[in-house]
Amino acid sequence: MTCQRSVGVLSMCFLCVFSALATAQSTFRGIQLDQGNNLIYEPVLDRVHPWFVDVVENFTTYTNQTFEGQIFSRNLSDTLAGTYVDGLRIGFVPPTEGLPDGPLTGTAAESVGRWMSGGSPQYTMDSAHSGSTDRTSDGSVALACINWRVTPGLGNAYLLEMGVDLAEGESATVGYFGDIGVHGNSLSLLAGPLGQLAFGVERGTGGNSTRYDWTISWWEGTTQQTDTGSVFLTTSDPVTLQLGWEDGANHRYDAWIETTAASFRIWQDTMQDPIDVFGIGFELSGTQSKITEFVAAVPEPPMSLFATGAGLLLAIFRRRRNCYSGS
Repeated sequence: MTCQRSVGVLSMCFLCVFSALATAQSTFRGIQLDQGNNLIYEPVLDRVHPWFVDVVENFTTYTNQTFEGQIFSRNLSDTLAGTYVDGLRIGFVPPTEGLPDGPLTGTAAESVGRWMSGGSPQYTMDSAHSGSTDRTSDGSVALACINWRVTPGLGNAYLLEMGVDLAEGESATVGYFGDIGVHGNSLSLLAGPLGQLAFGVERGTGGNSTRYDWTISWWEGTTQQTDTGSVFLTTSDPVTLQLGWEDGANHRYDAWIETTAASFRIWQDTMQDPIDVFGIGFELSGTQSKITEFVAAVPEPPMSLFATGAGLLLAIFRRRRNCYSGS
């Protein structure tokens, strides 16, 4: 092959690589990342580019909405379990594994953004006004979960965000769930093995009502690991808990609290072992607190795709250099 022809072929390869990288960067599991209304900017995991929302729930009522050919309504005092989120249901992260890339169809699409049923007490829509959910009774574990199956290599980072109006003496936890079939049923504690990675805060009472004790827990093998601490907030307004997880070599997590007055990192660390995520959701400890928002988001696809592309580009440049030098 002549040098000129070689350069022409390499140039075509160069364009192909750039095209592949551009496509990979703009999609996640074959679905367009930017949907026009799903970008949020949060510094979790030191991110400067936007996160792309996959699922969002504002706990509002709705009437006669159609999901995959079925008509659903959600009214005040209705149970949350079995209903769909009221916002986005994109399906970047599928409800189960083994599904083809691209928009979900059939039963898989029917499961996207749908709260699982099971267990008592249940969460219900606020009986007074649309826009929040609370649990119906004290005294036992109460979980709310959406199927969200993260297989290895699916993506490189994930974000959970939960708004909560936290009552004195009560706690709220947001987290990534493991396999219920392995780690227990819907009555299992999110702070136990079912919670692959969980971030919870408990608010003090009386003179300590501005104190929030936090716990981050995860499992390495059969041993539960925890980081704990306390923060004092200058406002009693609702707080937003943010929990980022990096599914990469370091298995990093990053926890933040956001209020109307400030946004700050609580703790950042790495996990020795990878976690295995089958779902996402939350838990409240009592009946006086309310969840006002729940969001799950993803970034671009794994960096390994870009590393592969960069390696191909480097090989092209080296080949072109050798060609012009007469090698």
